[in-house]
Amino acid sequence: MKTLSKNNVDILGEIVDLLIPTKENLPSPSKIDVVEHIGDALSNTPKIKRIFVEGLSDINNKKFLSLPKSEQITLLKKYETSNGAFFSQLLRHTYNAYYTNPIVVAGIGMTGSPPQPMGYTLEKGNLTLLDKVIKKGQIWRNP
Repeated sequence: MKTLSKNNVDILGEIVDLLIPTKENLPSPSKIDVVEHIGDALSNTPKIKRIFVEGLSDINNKKFLSLPKSEQITLLKKYETSNGAFFSQLLRHTYNAYYTNPIVVAGIGMTGSPPQPMGYTLEKGNLTLLDKVIKKGQIWRNP
């Protein structure tokens, strides 16, 4: 990992596994290189990288890795409210890395095909909800 230190990689691996626990046919994030994916994404964004490094450093100062799981979760819950910038980026990057992984995509039953025009079937909606808008007529200028 070129973006994060070994210690930060270890902390981040523990955190992502707490955020997305292993389920039946879905692997843990640390087993499918989510941390590496996050590190690669951070290498292209210095501002976000700084937020991550500072956040992980602060978590490390609280001896996160030596805490029992229940205390790690409690610490992360407190950290979520006290450091929203870091936590929102952490969630965004974790979910993006995990749910775009081909193993997870297959595990949740997605085919990887586009939603339209050849993908999923859409149920018919109630188009009468648009009647007021249609009655207004054109409200824009033609070029």
